[in-house]
Amino acid sequence: MRIEADRLLQTVRDLVTEAERVSTSTGRWDLRAQRITERARDVFRDVESLLQTRAGTIRSIARAGMSLFANRTSIRSKKDTAVDGERVLLG
Repeated sequence: MRIEADRLLQTVRDLVTEAERVSTSTGRWDLRAQRITERARDVFRDVESLLQTRAGTIRSIARAGMSLFANRTSIRSKKDTAVDGERVLLG
């Protein structure tokens, strides 16, 4: 099926897409939702320039380990910063 149009509007109560592969190419992607739930075995994101998240609170939970690699790292807090661990290794 091929659709060519200046504008395509879909209004449905429930939309289900099942495919072996989905590819989307766009100059800009705007997504608005009350809640987003993603479930995947592996997720890889490749960002060439800037990745920014603005949130009231951010919580990351890792079952086994977490690694952060950077040329420079900065942590800034208006109030307390706590590091809690059995051992804290610096240097």
